[in-house]
Amino acid sequence: MKHLLNNLTENEKNAIREQHEGGMKVNTDRFKKLMESKSGNVKPLIAEKFTKELIDEIIKMDREFNNDPTYVEYEKKYAFNKFKNMMKDSMGIEDVPDEMVEMMFELASGISKQEITPETVVLHKDGVIKTVSEISEMAEKDGKIELVEKLKKFIGLLQQI
Repeated sequence: MKHLLNNLTENEKNAIREQHEGGMKVNTDRFKKLMESKSGNVKPLIAEKFTKELIDEIIKMDREFNNDPTYVEYEKKYAFNKFKNMMKDSMGIEDVPDEMVEMMFELASGISKQEITPETVVLHKDGVIKTVSEISEMAEKDGKIELVEKLKKFIGLLQQI
């Protein structure tokens, strides 16, 4: 770039400089504070109290869903369909018999569910949103409006994290 400026007159150079003076200023004070803070002493960008209350509400709702027979029914249908598609893809069989899927599904269902913790909420947030959205669509097709509203609230809470 410098060689292009060598052939310009001083007036042309000054005209270019004038175009670029007084440009937008970016306030970097908050970023500077964050970068210059001592190691291990970084202040959180999100209020911890808000996040803790939010995650506690998510965990509470998850436990309520596990005790809701309607939700449990839809969760099983969802898992069964996913399991059937997984078997179909891995075995290369176009139509996996439901009896075979049920047998394998029962074996897999014996594996205990992972206990939900604040860490698992954050770690698996995106996958849970996707799963719950699909379960919500199934329930909506069947007219289970009350369940759909609860699921949408749950998704909304997850999206806030």
